[in-house]
Amino acid sequence: MPTGRLIIVKYLNADNNNKYEDLKSDLKSHYSDDDQVNDVYINQGGTVVIDCRNLKIKS
Repeated sequence: MPTGRLIIVKYLNADNNNKYEDLKSDLKSHYSDDDQVNDVYINQGGTVVIDCRNLKIKS
């Protein structure tokens, strides 16, 4: 898994949004134990995003 990135996952031919909900659930389950993955979510454009960003806050 690439670190420090947002990974966009998109179907080439998606006929409904239920596919994206199922994909999000599957990916979230798959990466649940991976410390590099912060979140898996559906963005405003309707595609699934895997958030692997390094979110270190500078003091």
